[in-house]
Amino acid sequence: MNSPYHKPQLFTFIHTRTDSIFYIPLSEIPYYDVTFCMEGRMEYEFNGKEIILESGDAFIFPPGSKRIRRKTNVSSYYTCFNVMPREEDIIDISGVFRKCINHDTVYMIETIDKFMKSASPLRLEKSYDLFMFLFHQLAEKVYDTDSEYVKAIKQYIEEHIKDVITIADIAKGLHITPNYLCNLFKKETGDTVFGYILSRRIELAKMLIVTGYYSLSNVAELCGFRDYNHFSHTFKKREGITPSCYKKQI
Repeated sequence: MNSPYHKPQLFTFIHTRTDSIFYIPLSEIPYYDVTFCMEGRMEYEFNGKEIILESGDAFIFPPGSKRIRRKTNVSSYYTCFNVMPREEDIIDISGVFRKCINHDTVYMIETIDKFMKSASPLRLEKSYDLFMFLFHQLAEKVYDTDSEYVKAIKQYIEEHIKDVITIADIAKGLHITPNYLCNLFKKETGDTVFGYILSRRIELAKMLIVTGYYSLSNVAELCGFRDYNHFSHTFKKREGITPSCYKKQI
């Protein structure tokens, strides 16, 4: 049986704790270098410009970049991805992202680490899918033009994604009226608040299914659906297949 995945052209992964960072001499990289510094300090030159990562920082640099990594004697915990994405996944972004790493980021990276060490015949494909989730999170920061109100609305949704979310509750927390909240969100994002909530729940469900750690009923609960039937119906309407079929594909 053929895999439904198309393998990325390149996917290498380093995830480690170390007392020092080893030197990498000048070279022109033929791949995307995506690095997360969870703890410590990492020093680079990219295209002749000094780049320093400290705890919580990340960067993306594209193929063709000229890179040097300096040796540092600093205890560090970091992750490097060298990737050539599938053509349809490429997003033209690069640069440094400050204080962008949170608990979800570390969880996703540690899950990738488990996949890469497993004997699964699809470990590269599954790891790549989770990597793209991280990549897109960084991309969102580049294109983020939301007002402070819309950022606060989205933050509330993320923090309460498994709960019953009402417009009234969000508006109360922001000290604005429900009508103003709905009109502002629609004007800035082009989506309704409930449409956005549903999209985020489906995205989270797909990520949790890929990890393989939860039953589908648990996924439904963690994503805020009232029961599995509601989750399955909504997932199929959005994705074109049921959650169980999606799980079988991975």
